[in-house]
Amino acid sequence: MKQDNTDFISINCGVSLNSELISKEYAFNNKDLNVFLIDIESQVLKLSELYEFLSLEEKIKSKSYRQQKDTERYIISKAYLRLLLSKFLNIEPRRIEFDKNENHKPFLQNLKDLHFNISHSGNLIAIAFCEYSVGIDVEKIDLLFNYNDIIDRSFSQLERDSIKYNKDNAHKQFYSLWTRKEALVKATGKGIDDRFDEVPSLDGLHTIQTQKISSHLNWTVGTIDFGKDYIVSLAFNSKIDINNIHIFQFPNNLTN
Repeated sequence: MKQDNTDFISINCGVSLNSELISKEYAFNNKDLNVFLIDIESQVLKLSELYEFLSLEEKIKSKSYRQQKDTERYIISKAYLRLLLSKFLNIEPRRIEFDKNENHKPFLQNLKDLHFNISHSGNLIAIAFCEYSVGIDVEKIDLLFNYNDIIDRSFSQLERDSIKYNKDNAHKQFYSLWTRKEALVKATGKGIDDRFDEVPSLDGLHTIQTQKISSHLNWTVGTIDFGKDYIVSLAFNSKIDINNIHIFQFPNNLTN
């Protein structure tokens, strides 16, 4: 029996989000897609200042980490999320209230026209903001990481082959595909499950059944060119023009 066309969506993977999108002047327009890449080490000296922007619950949680680097990462990521949101919303960072949906994806209480997503790895925090749902994932490239068990469970045969036959850049290819999958399921709120291998990540236009991605929208997934050590991928509503994507590196003056 022929299925209704509404049972399928399109996912355009592999869009290049290159250095030309990196902006020097900060903008806080939720009609565009804004990505902030924050270097953790550059913020450590401001840790006590950033700590004061956290909610009471966040302050308590920050003391639960055993490793100092985890404490620093938590405080910096939560503080900058609040600081950046305060610029979009024009309210004090401490007054921002969060909630979580059924898939534990955080969202802003009583506000539906601003979405955000956050990711961190190594020394980098990535935060994306948009009027539509958005997903972002960052991974530090570890050339010693054995990814074979993961790709056997979570990658299609074509995806596995693309890694296997890309001998010079196999790890980079793995992290590119993995972050695209992660960003997409974070955007849709689906999360990682036993059908993760069906989430597309290879370059090109893919057609997929809506229930496999938990979305009725069309999506674009791109990878940000961010040096040799990190891979950053972004998933966003296909309504968004790539010219309306802005990438900002290491905001150091938002607490002033």
